[in-house]
Amino acid sequence: MLAAAVAEVVACASLEDALRAAASQRFDVAFLGMHEHSRATVGLLQLLRRAMPRTPIVLMLADASADARRATLDVRPFYVAVAPVAPDEMDAVLHDAVAASRRAS
Repeated sequence: MLAAAVAEVVACASLEDALRAAASQRFDVAFLGMHEHSRATVGLLQLLRRAMPRTPIVLMLADASADARRATLDVRPFYVAVAPVAPDEMDAVLHDAVAASRRAS
């Protein structure tokens, strides 16, 4: 279970909230649901990547289009999934991301 591997979960309602949280805390993993791939959203993802250059970013896309996937490349995501994703698969991805983060620290 993921809860056993993670000490704390910080839920953010928006990418703006995630940026504010990243400015004051260190995270093992950023797990983000991306409902759109507008320039503004991609720009916020890029700011988040700059704020957390070594933190694994796991993205859950609502849209499986090539444009949506291309929009995420600049942030060098650890993993990109398209909803829906099996809980076991996402659990394994998040465990791997936490482990990678802790090895890098």
